[in-house]
Amino acid sequence: MSLRSALTKGGDDAWKIGLINALGQKQDAEAVSLIAAELKNPTTVLAAAQALGRIANPDAVEALWSAVNPKNTAAANGLVEAANRLLAKGNPAECENNLPKIV
Repeated sequence: MSLRSALTKGGDDAWKIGLINALGQKQDAEAVSLIAAELKNPTTVLAAAQALGRIANPDAVEALWSAVNPKNTAAANGLVEAANRLLAKGNPAECENNLPKIV
């Protein structure tokens, strides 16, 4: 069973956090929508924001922006992670195009 399908099947929050972290480490762009759904769960929000920040593709960044609010600082931290990842790729233009509100 793939990590994505395991996350789809669900389980307790500790299990989901582990799956989300693994998907983020793998930078699995196909998992963005699954991970983004976990931004609404107070127990998984931090792991989800970090994973999306690691993935750092336009869909992940959009999901993070959608989740930013005064009660969700994890999403803002995920955006910082995404900005750092994009800059580390050596392409500042990509960072500016995907994260215009941060840069």
